[in-house]
Amino acid sequence: MGKPVGFARFWNQVRFFYKQSPLQKYGKQIENFFRKMRKRKPGSAEEFVWNVPIPTEMNPQNALDYAARLHLNAFLTSSSQLVFPASENPAVSIILVLYNRVELTFQCLQSILATVTTSMEVVIYDNGSNDLTNSLLDRLENVVVIRGKENIGYVQAVNRAAEASQGTYLLLLNNDTQLISGAIETGIEDLESDPTIGGVGARLILPDGLLQEAGSIIWSDGSTLGYCRGKSAEHYEAMFLRTVDYCSAAFWLMRRNVFEQFGGFDEGFSPAYYEEVDLCSRMNQTGLRQVYDPRIVVLHYEFASSKSADAAIKLQVAHRSRFVSRNQNYLSQQYSKAPGNILAARTSHQRNRRILMIEDRIPHPELGSGFPRSNLMLHCLVELGYEVTLFAAVNFKENWNTAYRDIPRSVEIVQGQDAPSMADFLIERQNHYGAVIISRPHNMEKVNFILTSRPDLLSGTILVYDAEAIFSIREIERLRLAGVNISDPKRHEMLNAELQIAEKADSILAVSEGEAQLFRDLGKEVHVLSHAIPKPAYKPEISSRQGLLFVGAVHDVGSPNAKSLVWLCEEILPAIKAQSGRFPSMTIAGMMLEQTQAYCRTKQCNVLGRVDDLSEVYQSARVFVAPTQFAAGIPLKIIEAAAHGVPVVATSVLANQLGWTHGCELLVADSPEEFAMCCLKLQQNDTLWSNIQYEALRAVERDYSKSAILKSLQLVLADVSEKSLENRVVRVA
Repeated sequence: MGKPVGFARFWNQVRFFYKQSPLQKYGKQIENFFRKMRKRKPGSAEEFVWNVPIPTEMNPQNALDYAARLHLNAFLTSSSQLVFPASENPAVSIILVLYNRVELTFQCLQSILATVTTSMEVVIYDNGSNDLTNSLLDRLENVVVIRGKENIGYVQAVNRAAEASQGTYLLLLNNDTQLISGAIETGIEDLESDPTIGGVGARLILPDGLLQEAGSIIWSDGSTLGYCRGKSAEHYEAMFLRTVDYCSAAFWLMRRNVFEQFGGFDEGFSPAYYEEVDLCSRMNQTGLRQVYDPRIVVLHYEFASSKSADAAIKLQVAHRSRFVSRNQNYLSQQYSKAPGNILAARTSHQRNRRILMIEDRIPHPELGSGFPRSNLMLHCLVELGYEVTLFAAVNFKENWNTAYRDIPRSVEIVQGQDAPSMADFLIERQNHYGAVIISRPHNMEKVNFILTSRPDLLSGTILVYDAEAIFSIREIERLRLAGVNISDPKRHEMLNAELQIAEKADSILAVSEGEAQLFRDLGKEVHVLSHAIPKPAYKPEISSRQGLLFVGAVHDVGSPNAKSLVWLCEEILPAIKAQSGRFPSMTIAGMMLEQTQAYCRTKQCNVLGRVDDLSEVYQSARVFVAPTQFAAGIPLKIIEAAAHGVPVVATSVLANQLGWTHGCELLVADSPEEFAMCCLKLQQNDTLWSNIQYEALRAVERDYSKSAILKSLQLVLADVSEKSLENRVVRVA
């Protein structure tokens, strides 16, 4: 029998004739058109358009289904295509496994196109879908499509798709997800930051707006738990980066060579479920960590390709025994399944490596008032390997991006309306922390009050009072300047009342030797934790510098900085004009009240307001002025200015806090006339200016290095391990 003569035979002859000719691409377009026409059932697309029933029950999932189908209809009945960027060497290969639910696949593909900016390839394995998936796949350009004749299951399909991929990174992505901008780029950033990271997972949000998971826990019996499931999408417990047991393969980014190194998914878990738990566990056992990053946000339908949620759960149960048999030693190190172990199991840290820090608010450096030091403390605790929770005692919630702009992403920040009270929080997390660091006297007073009714609440926990400053000293000076005479007995009473706040503390952190000695006189263990200034680049030359500079935050009109500015503008600047014959160039920088800024401008000052990076401001200044008449703690801005090579004129109050002397590290003045004279000397005498700069730089290097801060923290936390053993949570096999 001869071969049938028809369109197919004719087209094969034409295609052979035009092979590798310029006309070939047009031939392929025609071929694609006829292939689509052959596969298309008459009226199928039109029926899909006009037969989208409105759900009888409009719950979040049904609403998502309905909107997705309408959106797909509009696409399929148009002449549009989804055109992905072509890339010969893609950074990431995005693996999608399909089995029906074409409307969700369409939305997933659109989210990829809309959000991914890095070079990519999309590799699709279709498990023999029988809905309109083929019609959608025919509309894709620059996508690797593998069409399976039958449903081989998720596990095998991922392995086959990975074999066809080329990217440096591999993203396993469910087709019932939608990416939010920056998801893939953030995950790649995480992987490139640390070679010990094996995989990165996302914050998965369900259609009802609640969390599916924020990383997951593997219990000692092989069962699992999605951490924070059912909580609000921005619940504070889900907003910090951490190492976890495993990440859902709904979004799981890794290096492709790592996936290959472990042989991909174990196909014994076919068709699906427990395959990512098994692979994560195998990675974990070789030192490749799984990291949950809350900045990666993915919307997830969940169970879209399963016949039912019950069917999916049955598969999970069936495959759990295989997982347990393969990972018995690993599971023996995991926490036992119990509600009381969820908090401890969410990370790999032991109790003696967990620290709670209580502060008024998130300590952004520009806030001043001791917050730069608290910020530094957080960074140092993380650098020392502690898991840190920051409890912001003031009920004020920042946008999460703002909250973490200068705080390590691994710090858990407890803030906002959904945060419990301090008492409730301490009760909820009893025995969880090895140490609690409490900053500022009013917060220590709150803890003391809580402990009066619950004296055992912090049993076995090291209680550290971070004095930050002895505020009664500042108050005494403020009253003196206001003309209020305070007797010695009253002065002693005020000071002693503040010092007694630390009675229940095991250890105390003070900012200077002077303040430390006051606590030592009460028999307390005290460590000095001052501040560390990163060594900035500075210009030693004088020629490019001019004018005076003041830097400080003003949050209320009665604060030391606010009073300093009034004294500066009303008395010191006029005194400089009187002595020199001209008004000085005066620059003021820092976050401050609008009324304060307006006031300073009326006094011929150049007001910059908040400046994110003060380096250039410091580099251009000839003299830094610190006319503070009452203060507590340590004058950070003087240290910062000196580190940038700007000689300082300050009051004796500040010089004494630093332990610096007049004519050596700085010039000291306590009257407007003396202050004006010192400013003019530094402006007119280059030799004096250079000598002060040199000595101040030496003092900063000696007294305010990061190594000194790390050493102080190590000393104060040295006995946490021993004391926390009394009440630690024990891992049970």
